[in-house]
Amino acid sequence: MTDITKRKHLKLERHRLFNLSLDMQSIIRFNLSFKEINAAWERTLGWHKAELLEKSLMDLVHHELFNWTNIA
Repeated sequence: MTDITKRKHLKLERHRLFNLSLDMQSIIRFNLSFKEINAAWERTLGWHKAELLEKSLMDLVHHELFNWTNIA
């Protein structure tokens, strides 16, 4: 397999595993905003993908756990 073909194959495999998973998976930026989420987030939380992508991960942490997770 050439490097480009192998890279395309790996990208397709990652895409398939990410999007078909029943588990909530995401790609998060360093500022804790969502870069990408899979469909399990919508099924589990009942929110649209666009709504979730506008949120920070910390927006979804329960307020009682916030002090535990606060990195500052």
